Amino acid sequence: MTLRIDVTFSNSIVEDPYKIMKSYYFRSKEILSTTIYQELKFFIEDYNFNRPCYKHRIYTPNEVHENPELANFKLVLQNSNQQRLEENRKSCCKISA
Repeated sequence: MTLRIDVTFSNSIVEDPYKIMKSYYFRSKEILSTTIYQELKFFIEDYNFNRPCYKHRIYTPNEVHENPELANFKLVLQNSNQQRLEENRKSCCKISA
């Protein structure tokens, strides 16, 4: 495997949705030239507005586009974990005999 350090541009942003489109949507049925536009429209709407994206965890691409701070889910998880730890430290877990 060769690392391409000199590559300054990647089209993987386009390749990933295309791979999903081919494998999940178009492999299971025959796509005709008369229906290709309806199929593409369905895929684009489903991908952007209905399906959570792996990169964004529970959010759809449109949700992250409309609300960019949702993309920083690691900070949200870190804050919620910190709050949980603080609450656990406050409560006493003594066993009554």
